[in-house]
Amino acid sequence: FQEAVEEFGYPPFLQAALARRGFFYLTPVQQCSLPLMRDGHDFMASAFTGSGKTTAYLLPILKSLNEAARLVPGIQVASHFKRKDGSRSARPSIATVRGMKN
Repeated sequence: FQEAVEEFGYPPFLQAALARRGFFYLTPVQQCSLPLMRDGHDFMASAFTGSGKTTAYLLPILKSLNEAARLVPGIQVASHFKRKDGSRSARPSIATVRGMKN
């Protein structure tokens, strides 16, 4: 997964987590799908169980979540929330990020 960390810009914590679980090399399905996902293309993958489809799907999501979590104090953020009836709030909630981010 070292080549994926370098080529696709995955944070080092993902590399460490994957290494702890014994993932050291990209599988063929990951080699094909990760560049497509990085470039924003839609695709469908079909492969045997254990071929790495879930990891290929989750790595870009985890990268995006990591980037989204890098909010620094003082930044204003807004979000809608979902009501019990399934509708969304009419106006977004606005808040200022507080605390420290390492």
